[in-house]
Amino acid sequence: MSLPRPLVHSALLRKRSRAHALEAMARDRERSERMAEHRKKSEHAMRAQEEEAETNLLDMQARERRLAEALEESKARKKVLIAEQRAKAEVRIAAALEKNKKAQADKKATFDNKQTEAAARAMEKAIELNEKLAKQARDAA
Repeated sequence: MSLPRPLVHSALLRKRSRAHALEAMARDRERSERMAEHRKKSEHAMRAQEEEAETNLLDMQARERRLAEALEESKARKKVLIAEQRAKAEVRIAAALEKNKKAQADKKATFDNKQTEAAARAMEKAIELNEKLAKQARDAA
């Protein structure tokens, strides 16, 4: 016994509709799976970028610390160098001052000796002149 034509047609339509619905559900499931996979890949890539950014930040901070330490060390070395140079300069200046003081003292001593000798010669000449005048006066008298 065969079914009437409209009923057969209706059954075929229901069968096709069900098949289309199943295909649509399968496509939706595949699309959802692809989207979930894409989301996982995106999240993984994002985490990798965040980890790389964190690593870069830590590296940069370490580099900055090393540079700051090197700068401080350089400043300390420069400070020591300047102190050493200043100490050497002070020694040179003190030696030069001492040398100049000695030279001035020697010049003064030489001058004083010459003055004393000149005064003594002047005194001797005055005595000689007085004796000469006294002798002339005795000879004339």
